[in-house]
Amino acid sequence: MTYVLHHVVVLMLAVGTGAWLLRTSWTHRAPHTGVVLWQATIAGGISAVIGTAFAIGLSPYQRGVASGLVLVVGDVASGRPTGLNLAHLVALVVGVLITGFVIARLAWHAFRATRARRRHRDLLRLVAHPSATAPGHDHVVLDHSAAAAYCVPGVRPIVVVTRGVYDLLTTDELDAVLAHEAAHASQRHDLALAPFHALPNRGVLGRARSDVAALVEMCADDIALRRHHVAVLRSALHRMACSGHASPASTLGATTGIERRLARLTEPNRRTSPLAKCLALALALTGATTPLSLFLFPL
Repeated sequence: MTYVLHHVVVLMLAVGTGAWLLRTSWTHRAPHTGVVLWQATIAGGISAVIGTAFAIGLSPYQRGVASGLVLVVGDVASGRPTGLNLAHLVALVVGVLITGFVIARLAWHAFRATRARRRHRDLLRLVAHPSATAPGHDHVVLDHSAAAAYCVPGVRPIVVVTRGVYDLLTTDELDAVLAHEAAHASQRHDLALAPFHALPNRGVLGRARSDVAALVEMCADDIALRRHHVAVLRSALHRMACSGHASPASTLGATTGIERRLARLTEPNRRTSPLAKCLALALALTGATTPLSLFLFPL
């Protein structure tokens, strides 16, 4: 039962970390670290659940998951008794089903997102045109009165701005918004969000998904602030939030998580210590790799 206890401990740590992440505002001061913490927490929690099921099923072998599965397959293939009872077999089936469910959800989300973004790009080729009034920013313009700015992510990302944004924002505010969306494109923030969009959008997982989406937008805000004053970006976001227009599905929009972002940009001190970031990243790495090590290496 040693492997079972180890996986259960990792699962409890993942649950505790997730509960803390949902309550704390510390990640707003270090959004990049917050995204990594969430990724490690979800990965560690799912791995621990799967590992617990497999560890129970393979307990007669007293091995890690990988080596235990090899021994089971070898015993079955050779006709030797496996020493597994009904409870062990049920646990193995549960582990296989959870693993299959997670893989299927990830694959289905990737397929749907890719298809939606391809269709969106095809439409943009028909109705959008390159901007000639904002030099230094590679984006296309939609002739629509609604104020919206978003990034269609992918290998060839496209930043889209409507004519309503040009009418709504000043030149400096427009530049700040474009820098924000360019950060989404260059940093591939869609990949950071993909695992969370693949999970069920209910309960704690839904709240985690919303929190990570806001943190990703904060990451893009920080990159935009390297070139633009905080008051300019804050004013631009406030104006766009008041316009009330959401971005299309499967895109990264400028007004996601707007309330928390505006509150964050209003705070006088948004920095956190490098030591705290390093400790948090070390915790995340440990939590994410411990289940994997229990899968591969016998104790």
